[in-house]
Amino acid sequence: LAQLASGERRSPGFLDSRDDSPGGALALYRWLEGMGYPVARNQPPGGLAASDALFLLSPVRPPDAREARALLAWVESGGLLVYHPAGINPLAQINGGQGGQDPLAQELGLRVEISGQTEGQPAFPFFTDPPAALFQLAQRGVTLRLDEPEWTPLIAPGGSTPRPSAQAAARNVGQGWVYAVSDPAFFTNEGLGQAS
Repeated sequence: LAQLASGERRSPGFLDSRDDSPGGALALYRWLEGMGYPVARNQPPGGLAASDALFLLSPVRPPDAREARALLAWVESGGLLVYHPAGINPLAQINGGQGGQDPLAQELGLRVEISGQTEGQPAFPFFTDPPAALFQLAQRGVTLRLDEPEWTPLIAPGGSTPRPSAQAAARNVGQGWVYAVSDPAFFTNEGLGQAS
């Protein structure tokens, strides 16, 4: 079961799996469903035990410390979390973010940083037919700083950076995995619909 955590919001800058506009995430919901995955919309942390995957993308409120611990315990038991940290959203910072960070990002060893990067490159070959060569970022200048050595960059910032950073990265946590992205466009209707 794949769960898409989204709120009842239609504000720009937030992913909503009910939204069919270019910035919405309805295509992700339908794509997963079309691939045969049972898909449900959920408000975390409820219902996580039955899920194989949870997409927590641009939450309007970052998980608090208790919710972060519950999410990590679920991942450790074999869950798969795809995460776009709340700290990237300006409104999330107002609604409880701690200096642009949230407790889940802190527990995972992630920081959201302003970098000036506008594109990313695969850190190793994937999407081989055709091969991915360059990712244009919709959320300009934001990267994930990887503060823990367990992170593996999947999409690296174009050019050099002074610290380990990525636009997309993966990390094993117990029996599960966390995938983090710096740009919500990886999952928007417009982003999924682009051929290049």
